[in-house]
Amino acid sequence: MCLKGAVYLQINHQKYTVLPDEVLLVPYPSEVQGYQKSDSVIFFWLHFAANDRHTFLTKRYSDTQLSEIAQNGLSDYFILPDKFKLLDTQEISVLVYQLLDSHTHDTFYFEESNYLMTYLLLKISSQFLQGIRTQHTSNIYYTRMMHIKSWVRSHMSVRLTVTDIAHNFGLTPQYLSRFFKQNQGQTLIEYINQQKIKVACELLLRTTLSVKQISNFAYFKNEKQFFLQFRKLTGTTPLHYRQIHGPIHTNNPYVDPELPVPKKALLRLEREAKEKH
Repeated sequence: MCLKGAVYLQINHQKYTVLPDEVLLVPYPSEVQGYQKSDSVIFFWLHFAANDRHTFLTKRYSDTQLSEIAQNGLSDYFILPDKFKLLDTQEISVLVYQLLDSHTHDTFYFEESNYLMTYLLLKISSQFLQGIRTQHTSNIYYTRMMHIKSWVRSHMSVRLTVTDIAHNFGLTPQYLSRFFKQNQGQTLIEYINQQKIKVACELLLRTTLSVKQISNFAYFKNEKQFFLQFRKLTGTTPLHYRQIHGPIHTNNPYVDPELPVPKKALLRLEREAKEKH
C-alpha cells in the first residue's frame, strides 16, 4: 500500500507501478524484486496467510460480474482485488497503525493480530466494491456528490448546517439530506463530524498539540463536543488514542492533503518534522 512516491515492483516477470493510495496484492509464492529506483517513497508491506489455503480462490471477473457482486454481495467469500486505488486511505492507515502497534508480549497478541488483519482485508474489499458501485452510478449524481463533499471540506471552519449547504447548491434541505444519505451511506452531519475527527486523529499522531488545541484545530466549538464525537467514532478518548498509536514510527510528517488541516497546524507539523531531523 503506497502512501507517497511510487513503488516499482516486478512480480513473476510482470512489472507493476504502485502509486499513492494504491494497493497491490502479491500472491504467495512469488518472485518479487524492484525494477526501478523509487525516490522519497513511503509504503506499508503486510504479510498474511489463511489457515486453509483452499479458502483462497484466484479468479478473473468481468466488469458485469463485478457490478453484480458489488450490488448483491457474495454469501461465502469476499473479494481482494490484485490492484486498485483506495477510496479512503486514512481509514486503512489507521487500521495498519493498530496492527503495527500489537506487541508479542500481549496476552492475546495472536488473536488480536488475526482479527485486526482480517478486519483490514474486509475494509479493503469493501472499499473496492464501493468503488465499483460508484462507477456505475449516474455521472451527474457522482459529480454532484463530489462537489458537495469538496465544498463541505473547504468550509469546515464555518459552523455548517444542512440548510446552509443546501442553499449553496440550490437544493432543499430535505432533498440534500435524502440524496447524501442514499449516495454516501451516512447523513451530512455524520460526514462532517467524521472529517473533523480525521483531522483530529492526524494531529494527535503527528503533533504534540494539547487536546484543547486539537479540538480547536479540528473545528469543534468546544472540548465537550469534541470528546463526545471522538469517543463515538473511535471508541476511545483522544489521549488514549495518542498513547496507543503515537509511538508508531512514521517517516511521513504530513497529513492527507484532502483533509482541511488549518495552516497553523501544518506549520507546526513542518517545524516538528525539522526538529526530529
